[in-house]
Amino acid sequence: MATTAEERFMQEQDFGQEEAGRLRAHFRALLFQPSIVGPTMVIAIIFQSRALFFLLATILVWNVAFPRLNPFERFYDWVIGRKKGQEKLEPTPIPCRFAQGMAAAFMLAAGLALCLGGRPTAYVFEIFLVVAFTALVGGKFCLGANAFPLLRRADGVRQPHVSVVQSLGIVAGCRSHPRSGGRRTALKSRRFAVMARAAAS
Repeated sequence: MATTAEERFMQEQDFGQEEAGRLRAHFRALLFQPSIVGPTMVIAIIFQSRALFFLLATILVWNVAFPRLNPFERFYDWVIGRKKGQEKLEPTPIPCRFAQGMAAAFMLAAGLALCLGGRPTAYVFEIFLVVAFTALVGGKFCLGANAFPLLRRADGVRQPHVSVVQSLGIVAGCRSHPRSGGRRTALKSRRFAVMARAAAS
């Protein structure tokens, strides 16, 4: 059986398997937030409103930091989902939050560019936002959620055998005090390496 656009979208967001009817309802519920943020963003672009860009960026950062307190999803649960007898929306997984964080970063950059008088720079970020939201609403394709696994795989390619924590631990252990000898440096290096392996496990 071919994967539908809705199923592919939910998989990209890292949601679990759901029955077809519930999946469609969940998918429509997730598009409630873009259906509000998108038009508001268009208004911000038309009027070049840095205040609106900052407001939207703040809301999206809130959603990333406190996914259980997402105002759009809580409003949907209370007003729309309750009337339809739907279950409450679960907190969004990390790929979805990463996408919201990307959107927040570009909105913040557009707002800052307008504050500094760099309207051409703001246009660049605004074009990216329009393309991303158009792909999301019209094409059921989330750019940020698709970029997230690519970045994780890229990080794994850069350091296939040593994790970031281990690398920091080894580097920190190799730094010796000016008055310490080689033996003391070696002991510190081994100690930090052990701590790094324990933290990474």
